[in-house]
Amino acid sequence: MSRKAGLAKKIAHTLMAMSIVYSSGINIVVNEVYAAEKIKEITTGGTFTESGTAGNDYDDGGGGGITDGEDLSYTGVINTSDLSGQLISIKATGGNGGEDNAEYPTVKQGAKGGDAIAKVTIDGTLSSVTTGDIAVSAYAGANGSAYQGTSGVSGAAAAYGLELKHDLTITAADITVKAGMTYHTPGIGGRTDIAGDKHSEAMAVGLKVDSGTVDFTAGKIKVIADSEVYNLNVDVIATERTKLSDGGDAAAYGIQVNGGEVSAKLTGDIVFDKVLGADGSGTRTEVSTGKGVDGGNGGNAYAYGVDVNGGIAHLDLQNITIDNVTYSGNYINGGVGGIGAGTGNSAAAAGKTGNTGKITAFGVNAEGGRTDGNIKTIKIELTNKNGNDSSDVVNRISGNGGAGGAVYAAGISSTGGAVQLNVAEAIDIKATAGNGGKLNWLELESEGLLTATGAVQSAAGKGGEALAAGIDNRGGSSNVTAKDIKITAIGGSGGTSAYRLENVSEADAAILAAERVSGEGGEATAIGLQNTDGSLTADVQKLEITATGGAGGAGLSTYSTISGAGADSGAAAAYGINVLGGLAENLTVAEITVQATGGTSQKPRSGFVNATGAGVTGGKGGKGGAAAAYGVSNSGGSAGVTVAKITISANGGTGGAGGGVDKSDGSSYVAAGTGGDGGDGGSANAYGVFGSGSSRTVIVADKISAEAVAGAGGAGATSSNDGYDSGVATSGSDGATGKEAKAYGVYANQGAVIDLSAKSGDTIKIGAKAAAGSVTNEAYAVYADKGTVLFGSNAKLNTSDGASTPDNNVLTSLNNATLGFSGTSADRKVTGGTLQLSGSNAFRVTTDLANNKSDRFNFAKLASGSSMEEQIHYCWL
Repeated sequence: MSRKAGLAKKIAHTLMAMSIVYSSGINIVVNEVYAAEKIKEITTGGTFTESGTAGNDYDDGGGGGITDGEDLSYTGVINTSDLSGQLISIKATGGNGGEDNAEYPTVKQGAKGGDAIAKVTIDGTLSSVTTGDIAVSAYAGANGSAYQGTSGVSGAAAAYGLELKHDLTITAADITVKAGMTYHTPGIGGRTDIAGDKHSEAMAVGLKVDSGTVDFTAGKIKVIADSEVYNLNVDVIATERTKLSDGGDAAAYGIQVNGGEVSAKLTGDIVFDKVLGADGSGTRTEVSTGKGVDGGNGGNAYAYGVDVNGGIAHLDLQNITIDNVTYSGNYINGGVGGIGAGTGNSAAAAGKTGNTGKITAFGVNAEGGRTDGNIKTIKIELTNKNGNDSSDVVNRISGNGGAGGAVYAAGISSTGGAVQLNVAEAIDIKATAGNGGKLNWLELESEGLLTATGAVQSAAGKGGEALAAGIDNRGGSSNVTAKDIKITAIGGSGGTSAYRLENVSEADAAILAAERVSGEGGEATAIGLQNTDGSLTADVQKLEITATGGAGGAGLSTYSTISGAGADSGAAAAYGINVLGGLAENLTVAEITVQATGGTSQKPRSGFVNATGAGVTGGKGGKGGAAAAYGVSNSGGSAGVTVAKITISANGGTGGAGGGVDKSDGSSYVAAGTGGDGGDGGSANAYGVFGSGSSRTVIVADKISAEAVAGAGGAGATSSNDGYDSGVATSGSDGATGKEAKAYGVYANQGAVIDLSAKSGDTIKIGAKAAAGSVTNEAYAVYADKGTVLFGSNAKLNTSDGASTPDNNVLTSLNNATLGFSGTSADRKVTGGTLQLSGSNAFRVTTDLANNKSDRFNFAKLASGSSMEEQIHYCWL
């Protein structure tokens, strides 16, 4: 009774870690001292193109051998004040690296492609400029071919639509910026990996302000950053290499402010057309001894509408849209991980498949300086790529599927400086992580070749993790108003198996079922408002928060009488407001609705064994994911929230259905198999208001309700639910519902203080409901374990819904805690259902003897087994 749910602790720690890992983008710096720096003085519109010199090929004269492509920095400088209606297009291309001889290679290290920088800037003597459309492109040079040793990298690319550094008033039409790079691969048989750990990167920025006072007006800004490295398979691998190279990152920024002071007004939107991390290097080679090389991880993708690192940014913007779902032409994804080396026999172990790269997307990112102004809407809707599949293996369990791509998306993210923004309409965030990769072919040339280890030897890819937040303040001072904030996070599904197995004995099947497993579902975390450090002030109409854990992968078929179990599904945690530290004392929300649902495992299959399914048992369904939902959570800061209604729902994930049994020769045979058992459901914990540690929380609300429902057990497989051609004769058992369902209207432990009052009337109503737990169903209006809960108004604690449904079984539970009233008014009343006492507790009231008034408690009953220790009654006269 005295512990916080383990899931909640785990999610909180994961959340903090993810915030740190995903907080930074990339900054590509090309050494311009060694670049061919070219300047184009622009006095009229036009298209202007420059290219770096290509490197020498192996057969070029001069005896210099193969050389790198030339780096190029190309800047268009506007030196006239009026270019109205005229297109300005700047394109820079780095030089390609020199080519080697495919038949008789001459070098061990291939040539590098040239970096490319392209930008438009304004002559420092001009104070006012008007232009038409601006288009800037930077294309890095490709690496040269290499057939032995290691390859050179392609160049990096950075493009800036406008780079401004002095006092200026500028009006432009639309700005389109693209940075791209291409990695050159020769034909099959001669493909080598780069010497470094990671491929080159691409970065595109619409408007970049480094210094000066700038008044900027434009139409729309469109940015594209594309690493363009896909399905890179290496043929020639150095013997000392244990892991192939990771894909390069891609980053795109609509507006970036590093210094100075800029007033930025757009009449159109900030749009991200393509932001693609590069795929990691992989291989289709096989090893016959030892362990094969691991595949590289995919590159990450970063998309920031506005990025403020210093200086002052005054914003007047329309829509910031970061979306790879609504528009089919938009691609914003991490790169896919490369496949590790496969095996040719049991003396070798396969390499691991790399993981898909992460997506990090912010409407506004503030890391310093000051950001203020108005934005119409911030919409982010992203689905990341799935993990890659494993390599093929022979006579031994090894290898793995790549993890699905994670997603971290926030409407407004701040790690420093000051933010004061108004979002006129909505912040709408939906983050869906990628699914885990599959396990590919395992060839068994005969029975009895597998060896048990007592541990998992090979797993399909885990579903990616999803973290979505409306406002994520991790430092500095943020003050935000918004109409509605809607946040959805969905974890990726775990991977399964792709192909049929042969030559499987019963002993082999037992090993396969236990040690070659499906991928777990990915966790999902959704937050409306979060403060980790610094201070946060917010005024929001509605917070609507939803998190759904990813599905566990289906149990793998062994194509024998024993089938693998489904993997566990991902947990879900959802927070209306989450305070991890700092000050969040002025938060106003009309309504908070939070729902967390654990993932549900996919259904296993048995595979074809015989004509009737005789002797075959379907796989057990995976466990449903746990769920934790919080209206207001404060685990280390000071929080003050005014809200009319808080409605919280936590639903444990449903257990996976039991696996069926297939008949190999059609439906005419009489079924004789045994259906798989369903998986157990996940537990659920719901908290209307949660306080822990040294936190202090003040809540002004009319209604708080929390409901927790443990997940249903998965259905055992039967002949009627297993579809056409079912081989099930004996039904599997249904799984148990989740062990635990606990709902807390108010929860205070470890010294936390929570002070609650009514918002519009004289009574705050708090209710809780818990159902379907197979072991525990506990509903608490108030739960205080070495914590303090105070009321500044009347309180009604004996309803299940926080409104009109009376339930005197709802608990008010105290363990060495304090329950009472705050302030100096008297004649307030707490009406509760069942009072549960452990240890010695304090009851605090205020009395007005002159008017014969006193605060008071009225509980319907005392719980059986309650403490008989001395209970202390404090009176303030």
